[in-house]
Amino acid sequence: MLSKDNILIIQSYQKEARKGTPEEFKSLASVDDVSVQYGITYQKSKVVGGEANSVQPSQMLPPKLSFTLVFDKTQVLAKSYLAAKLNTNETVAEQVNKFLDICYKYDGSTHTSRFLKIKWADIKAYSCKLQSCNVQYGLINPKGIPLRAIVTATFIYDVPKTKADHESSKTSPDVTHRKQFKAGDSLPMLAKEMYGSSSYYLLLAQYNGFDHFRNIPAGTEIKLPSIQELNKTKLS
Repeated sequence: MLSKDNILIIQSYQKEARKGTPEEFKSLASVDDVSVQYGITYQKSKVVGGEANSVQPSQMLPPKLSFTLVFDKTQVLAKSYLAAKLNTNETVAEQVNKFLDICYKYDGSTHTSRFLKIKWADIKAYSCKLQSCNVQYGLINPKGIPLRAIVTATFIYDVPKTKADHESSKTSPDVTHRKQFKAGDSLPMLAKEMYGSSSYYLLLAQYNGFDHFRNIPAGTEIKLPSIQELNKTKLS
């Protein structure tokens, strides 16, 4: 029996905050091959005394949600209130075009693609943008009308910058932090905590303009830049 979780809902918003009444794509199409890809980029370490081939995390890449939609007019949906609520009389081409209109549309007023939310099964509200989409038509009838289409789509996670900053870990090496130096702290210890290696302490001292990193008074504010920014620092 069909349930509400069988309905794929993609909401399309004009603004990044994703508020207000969205345009919606609703479908009972089969959702297959669901996957989420995670990634990290790395760069070679430039720290003094480090191994020549050692690498350090540079950036946490946003997750990517991928799935396949199968629009098939050769199959008959079970009779239910859901099928009655959705327009199941649309042709395969019409369903695909509606999907593209919601997800692929370029908004000239904001000069960007639409801001999306995906809801399906355990996916309650995945904020994202369409990254890529491939449509393959099949089972063409004698009139040249496709009876089946397979849509493979990838959506990249996307949230407003303020929310992304809030979600970032307080010890993430990808954003800049500030810390009050206290008794018992040391730059090697802070470097190890933030960047995963105490050997970053000389770059950290140079970045903060410390001539004597062993005699930092308690209460001094320490800037802990992103690892990308720190690696741009040149030792004098």
